[in-house]
Amino acid sequence: MNWRRFAHPDLVDNRSDQSWPIPDITAGSPGRTAAWFLGPNAENAELLERLIQRALDSAFDFRRDFSDRFGDPPVITEAIRHEPAYREAVTALEEAFEELVQFLERYSTPYASLRYQRHMLWDNTLPALAGYFAAMLHNPNNVTIQASTATTPLAILLGWDLCRMVGYPEREYGDPWAHITADGSIANIESTWAVREQSYLPFALALLLDHAAESDPPHALYPVRDFEVTMLDGETRPLRKIPSWPLFNLPMDTTLDLPRQIAEQAGLDSAFQVWSLAMPYTLNTLGPHGMWEEIRKRDDQLNAPPLSRAAGPPVLFTPSTRHYSWPKAAAVTGFGMQALHFIRVDARARQPVAGQDGLAAALAKCRANRQPVAMVVTVLGSTEESAVDPLETILEERESCRRQGMDFNVHADAAWGGYVVSALRRDYRFVGSARDAERDPDLPIPTDPEPYIDDVSDVPISDYVVAQYRKLREADSITVDPHKMGYVQYPAGALIYRNGELRRLTTFTGSYIGGTGSVKPGEPTVGIFGLEGSKPGAASTAVYLSHRVIRPTVSGYGRIVRRSMANAKRLFLKLMALNVDNQVYECIPLTPLPDEQEGLDRSRDYYRCQELAGRSPEELLNGPDADYFRNIGPDLNIVDYVFNPLRADGHPNSDPERFTKLNAGVYDAFHVAFNPPEPIRDDGPPLMITRTEFARKDYGDTFMDTFAHRIGLDGQPETLDCLRSTVMDPYVTTTAEGDFLDTVVAELDRKVRELCSRGGPETGERKP
Repeated sequence: MNWRRFAHPDLVDNRSDQSWPIPDITAGSPGRTAAWFLGPNAENAELLERLIQRALDSAFDFRRDFSDRFGDPPVITEAIRHEPAYREAVTALEEAFEELVQFLERYSTPYASLRYQRHMLWDNTLPALAGYFAAMLHNPNNVTIQASTATTPLAILLGWDLCRMVGYPEREYGDPWAHITADGSIANIESTWAVREQSYLPFALALLLDHAAESDPPHALYPVRDFEVTMLDGETRPLRKIPSWPLFNLPMDTTLDLPRQIAEQAGLDSAFQVWSLAMPYTLNTLGPHGMWEEIRKRDDQLNAPPLSRAAGPPVLFTPSTRHYSWPKAAAVTGFGMQALHFIRVDARARQPVAGQDGLAAALAKCRANRQPVAMVVTVLGSTEESAVDPLETILEERESCRRQGMDFNVHADAAWGGYVVSALRRDYRFVGSARDAERDPDLPIPTDPEPYIDDVSDVPISDYVVAQYRKLREADSITVDPHKMGYVQYPAGALIYRNGELRRLTTFTGSYIGGTGSVKPGEPTVGIFGLEGSKPGAASTAVYLSHRVIRPTVSGYGRIVRRSMANAKRLFLKLMALNVDNQVYECIPLTPLPDEQEGLDRSRDYYRCQELAGRSPEELLNGPDADYFRNIGPDLNIVDYVFNPLRADGHPNSDPERFTKLNAGVYDAFHVAFNPPEPIRDDGPPLMITRTEFARKDYGDTFMDTFAHRIGLDGQPETLDCLRSTVMDPYVTTTAEGDFLDTVVAELDRKVRELCSRGGPETGERKP
């Protein structure tokens, strides 16, 4: 193995200026996906056993070798191991462990089964399992490299790889940066905290320069007290003379480069000196009330005209499909939940930009009222619907806002859909040794200006979704969850910054973990940035090894993602095919069918879906119906659908209560319930799906009325139940006995017919 690695700034030993000798994460090579998972029937059990045994042997040897080096004496001697009390303790341990193992075996959910389509989890990758286990035996804590001398460098390299996965380019100042968090909620909260501090950093620096101008003896920044900044409209003025509205609307990159520019003009050694000098003036220090008082006072001192004054603290925008962590983020970061404005989604559960209720109108209102906007959240893979927001259009709207003097950050919440980018991401390598380049000179380095493949004709993702992912690298920050579509075990979320200087705004440390009392780290670290303190090195190592073996590109994760997306679309086809010649019920998808989108009856689509449902993904993607297949169904791989009974006259049931009862019955039949003393292993359902509830107060009239009308319901229901199948399994259509989706759909069909028949002639089959 080649252990020579890269002189990346985060991996340079400040004392020796040498790069850390860590493995090459980009050295993975394509392989059979069957070798990447344990399998629904534990088919790769022997492989996992070998990996785990190797980890155990290595950990045992590590302890023995270190002790032998110094001749340390044993502690648990042979004599102790023969004592009755020791043997009793061992027996108690073994009995308790057996009790635990049996309990887990009886009551755990079989999430790796071919029949599992509930929540956002499936089997874990073998490298993730083995990597976690190997690192866990050493119990590293990535809060400081002092407690994680092996796993912190791996975590730093992994962060670099996550940046390249999404296509972030290197920058002259402020390279992209990423780190593993406990989950997507932590990442979302942390991104909100960072953007809050970014919004107020220009004010903190202005207050610092005010202090420098008035200090006696002279302050280090006195010579640059009138440091100038170019505002969004192109005008250049001294930073401390700019009123609140234009100061709130400095672009992120401009704001984050201010400490470097000030340090450079002042002749200081490092931008970290300015970052540290500004800390007493930040919102982190002053608090929201104190900072807002300073802003009001500054506007008064500047005699700022009303149109140059911000009307209030910044707000946030999210779609109504937002994850529940966003209200939490607004609350804990001091924005307040009232400052979290949400845009009600359209009929496809996407965030609309145009229209009177769209994002553009809401931003225009903020601009007219001089209400600063800190961040707009766009969701790439909503939790309930796997819908993808129009990131491309939102970025265009931001450009329009900039031309009118208003700016804000765009955050992509791709906790669910982040790894989908691997289906489009070109293979790449890091800049390493000459041997690496000679071995594979055709792999582009990460600065490739176009990181995504050109030909997507064989990618089972719609043209619309592909267009949004091509713009992912233009988002300012991204949440990605390796423990979702990265198939890594919990806990493993991630936060990725386009401009890594953002992390300086959430830096806290202590001397006992190598802190310097400054935002400048004294040594390579991931532990001083963000919300978390102790961070399990095993978690980031699991993601590292999964990336090392299964590259987050078209050759690795992209193959898993493509198969998962194709399987979701094939499930969609098979569900729609149930409607052909069906006189009992209708299955209606949340996602409108192609003919429906043209204002036509959807029955013709049912016949076409029936025609395509029996074909393999390869046949579909390489045949004349490829475009139809790529563009049908949900944006990603969560299929939302409902069943509605047909009346005796063949028309759909129009009673919301009867509709709800039927779908509740389907859910009850196919959800996993903790029901002791019956073990799930022996008494679990033959299929596992889940449900959600759409509420008018959250989703709005457009979404609710459209879906209710498509179902055939009367009135305007306040809530609508919906069934969900999450299709992460890449193998469900290619088992030894063929396509298992036929079994899944047959189970659904059988149960729905049974429930309809119980409802009598008005809700089920026609009676003779």
